Amino acid sequence: MSEHVNLDTIEPGMVVYGVDGVKIGPVEAVHPEGIRVASHEVPRQAITHVDTTGVHLQVARVAFTAHRDMDLEKASDTAATPGHEPMVPHEVAVTPDAR
Repeated sequence: MSEHVNLDTIEPGMVVYGVDGVKIGPVEAVHPEGIRVASHEVPRQAITHVDTTGVHLQVARVAFTAHRDMDLEKASDTAATPGHEPMVPHEVAVTPDAR
């Protein structure tokens, strides 16, 4: 599924949707490893497909709006590292942009 996503079909400005169908925001940048949306790096593995409506992820919008003070142990299977807050309760991590 995601390993077949051609990142060359993704352009900055395309709309990104979470697994719940809710709009997350536009693609800010495309990198060889994935994309940046809502100031978070999204790995290629989190992209399920790209179609005429936009880029579709296997994570929900809530992963991008989680509060820093929330208990990450309950929200994620991945431990937090300084400057990179994992917010995805799956094996795919979406991390804040280091800028």
